[in-house]
Order: sequence, then structure tokens, then C-alpha cells
Amino acid sequence: MFTNSEGNLWKNSIKYMNDAIYYYSLWNGDYPYKHCTAVDGTISAAGGMEYPNITVIGASGNAFQLDVVITHEVGHNWFYGMLGSNERVHPWMDEGLNSFNELRYVRTKYPERKLLGNVTDRVIGKAFDLSRYKQHIQYYLTYLVSAAKNEDQPIETPSYDYTELNYAGIVYSKTAVVFDYLMAYLGEEQMNKAMRDYFDKWHFKHPQPADLKASLEQSTGKNLDWLFKDLINSDKKLDYKVSFVHKNKD
Repeated sequence: MFTNSEGNLWKNSIKYMNDAIYYYSLWNGDYPYKHCTAVDGTISAAGGMEYPNITVIGASGNAFQLDVVITHEVGHNWFYGMLGSNERVHPWMDEGLNSFNELRYVRTKYPERKLLGNVTDRVIGKAFDLSRYKQHIQYYLTYLVSAAKNEDQPIETPSYDYTELNYAGIVYSKTAVVFDYLMAYLGEEQMNKAMRDYFDKWHFKHPQPADLKASLEQSTGKNLDWLFKDLINSDKKLDYKVSFVHKNKD
């Protein structure tokens, strides 16, 4: 439901919602409800605000931003909604996992989109060599804002103990990057299975971090201490690097 203020953008909103429900269902478990609604409305809570089966969206400015915001808010139906994670105590289990799915969505649907859109083709973009960076790198860069100054906090921190900067940079962005690392380690097929197994076992049951860890380890057969102890429960830096390369004949 939308007004005339950005009607030219909202004309494609049904497709955005369909895509969001399709990919989140594919990656996490099927959406069980018969409807999902997005409303174009006045809002002060950033770009959008989630409620069960409905989201209220503020001004977007362009089609890409509207697509991403609708997708993110619709995605909350899985994590704070059906899984019932406690966002005040473990915000990463809702906003963070949701942002990881948002990252996947952007990379899947807009694989060639550049970090700053067309700005990268202008003088400043060329001067700083920004054209080689794709849109999804934004999640890593947002985390680096506080990490570079050693002001970052562990992902496993209650909402009320976060600084305002870190709530965005850690809860949303670092969690997204960390679980993207996990997917690179497991492969997409095994990651999808693990998240669906987690959803199937725990939806409507309010899982805790230990429940997520146990579920992922049971599904994958992997020891994930490196993820939960080093990357989620500490402020250790994301410092993975290439240690060696196999060179093939071609």
C-alpha cells in the first residue's frame, strides 16, 4: 500500500516482496503465512520498521534502496518473528542474521552493482579506485569504521550495552560478514541446509545462541568454536588472509 510520494518506485514493490519471500524461504525455511504487506508511511525509525506480516517503509529515494529495505524488513518475519529471537539480549540473532540474508540478496540479485552506484564512474570514484568494489562490500566497510579505531565490541553484546556506532557496525554488518565467512567455509548448499535445519527445529521456540551453535554443528558435522568463540563472543579482528595458492596449468 503506497502513496503518490514515491509511486514510481513502489510500482515494482510486489516483485520485491515476492523475491524477498522466495529467497528467504529458500535459504531459511518456508514462509508459512498467506499474506505479507508493505506500507509506504511516515517513519522515523531509519528506513523501515518490521511487524508480524507487515512492514512500514519510509522514503527510499531510488528503486534499489526500496528493494533492499523491503527485503530486510520482510526478512524479520523469520528471525525476530517465527524464530522469536530476543533482540534486546541477543540482537545479532535477529538483525545480524537478517543482514547476512540481506547481503546474500544484494549479491544474488545485483551482482554487478558497484559500491557507490554510478558515483564510482565519476572523478572521485576513479581517483580512489572504487570501481572494482561491489555493493556488498559495504557490510565489511561499515564494520571497519569502529574496528580500525579499536572501538568495536563483541557481536554477543546486549542491545543496551552497544554504542550507537557499533549497533550498526557490529550487530548488522560484522554479523553479516561473519556468517558470510561461514558460508564460504561450508559452501552455499550446506549453509542453506544448516539454516533450514535450524529453522525447522527452533521456529516458535525462542532459541538462544547455544541452540543455534548446536543446531549448526549437528547439521554440518563441523566444530564451530572458531565462529562462536572467536568471532561472535570476542572483539577479535576479522584478519583472515590467503596463506598459499595452488597454481594450475591454465
